[in-house]
Amino acid sequence: MATSEKKTAYERFEAKVRKEATGCWIWTGAKDGSGYGKFKGHDKVMTPHKFSYEDKTKSTVPKGKIVKHTCDEPLCVNPEHLVLGTYSENAKERWTRTGRNLQPADVITRAIRKAIPAVTENQLISALQALGLSVFTEPGDGDTA
Repeated sequence: MATSEKKTAYERFEAKVRKEATGCWIWTGAKDGSGYGKFKGHDKVMTPHKFSYEDKTKSTVPKGKIVKHTCDEPLCVNPEHLVLGTYSENAKERWTRTGRNLQPADVITRAIRKAIPAVTENQLISALQALGLSVFTEPGDGDTA
C-alpha cells in the first residue's frame, strides 16, 4: 500500500467497532487478558476506549487520571460513554452499579493491583485485613485466604 493510501489511526480504529442498539460501540479488535481492548494508536499500544476519548477531546489523559465507562461495558469505545476519573472513583462506581457483582474487597484488590503492580500478595492481604475485608484472589488463583 502506498503511503498516500495508508489508513489513519482512526480509520483502523473505526474498522474494529460494532455499533449496538444500546448505544455502546463494541470493540471487536484485539483484547488483553482482563477483557479490555488493545489498539496501536498515537504511536503506542493503548486501550481503544482511551484512544476514542483522546480522539474526541483532542487531548491526552492527564497523569493520575483514567478513562471510565459510564455504561460499565469494558469493550465500549463510544466517546459519549467515556469520562475522565480516578482509579478509586472507577472502583467505587463499578461496585455500586448493578451488572457487576463485585464485593468491596474485589474492587479494592483490583484497584491496588492496577495502581501498584509490584504489590506483594502479603502486602495486599495485610491491607485488606486492616480494612476488615476478606481476601480476594483472581479467578483461577485458587481459594480465598
